[in-house]
Amino acid sequence: FFDLTDRFGYGRMFYSRRIGEFDAGTKLYGKTTPTVGIGAMFTTKLDGQKAAVLNVSKTVSAKENYNIFGTINDDANDNHSLGFEYFKRVGLIGFSAGASVEKSNGTKTDTAGQVAVTYEGQNSFAIARYQWVTPDFAPALGFIPWTNRRGGYFYGNKEYELRTGPIRSINIEGDYTEFRTYDGVVQEGGWNLNANIATRKDIQFGISKSRYTYSGALDNTTSYFLGFNVSNRFKQLNLFLTEGIQNDKPSRYYGFSTSYRVVNNLDIAWNQSVLQLDGSDRQSIMTISYQASPLDLISSRIAVSDVGTNAYLSYRRTGSTGMDWFLILGDPNADKTTNRVALKAVWAF
Repeated sequence: FFDLTDRFGYGRMFYSRRIGEFDAGTKLYGKTTPTVGIGAMFTTKLDGQKAAVLNVSKTVSAKENYNIFGTINDDANDNHSLGFEYFKRVGLIGFSAGASVEKSNGTKTDTAGQVAVTYEGQNSFAIARYQWVTPDFAPALGFIPWTNRRGGYFYGNKEYELRTGPIRSINIEGDYTEFRTYDGVVQEGGWNLNANIATRKDIQFGISKSRYTYSGALDNTTSYFLGFNVSNRFKQLNLFLTEGIQNDKPSRYYGFSTSYRVVNNLDIAWNQSVLQLDGSDRQSIMTISYQASPLDLISSRIAVSDVGTNAYLSYRRTGSTGMDWFLILGDPNADKTTNRVALKAVWAF
């Protein structure tokens, strides 16, 4: 209800972390009719930021829908935005379009938007998308990774299912991208080609080659992936390596991830990675989770990096009628362990 814009478009017009600490708030979401949904939220800090977001969606049919949204951030700049998203499918062809306008006090109105055409056949998919974001487009409650750009990209994917032999499937995908600033300078451009092979023994091997430039800096990397029991999350091992040039500098990123069900409903996962770029950064993440019942999940995570160690414990009760409960001891987003307690209750009505 609060995902206002296409996640592959020009950005997120509502990003909850843009709202700082507040004294009071309320959130309402659901369907007013089988085809009309609404999401609304308001927060206030008594001596500071007041923020609001509203999204209204309409499902015309299984192949057509649209939504209209707006955000308000009432502080020193009094930033406001308004926008829409539209999608329609005819046969194997889909069409989508969306745009937003944004304005702060004392500034001109800025815009961003996108238009896309997709093709979706049996085991194949392709999309061509054009986007624009004006140089000063900056919604206060949004997350817009790129500004001052216009251009587009093409992406295609094809999967081959084999009925006999040791190989179960082959997947090939690639893309080409080019965005320029409003002054005509290449901001982002390049290509990527990726291939994955899955065997009947549930082993997957992947290789990827990409070459991009970002504001004149070169990324030229080759990636490798090897996974065992890739369809079984209760007994899985993945190995990965990416090496080459990043931001005009030699780089290497490698590691592994593994998960294992120890006993009934008790799972352990371990992720280890090393990034060698302007030095060396290491990270280890251990997750232990216990499904106490179909409704209750208890989990703990410890993350160790060069910055510090962060540990937290969480409890979740969801999936039944009435209230959903979430309890977190610690802060999952912190660099180091913190003394923090967060309780969230969701009432569906």
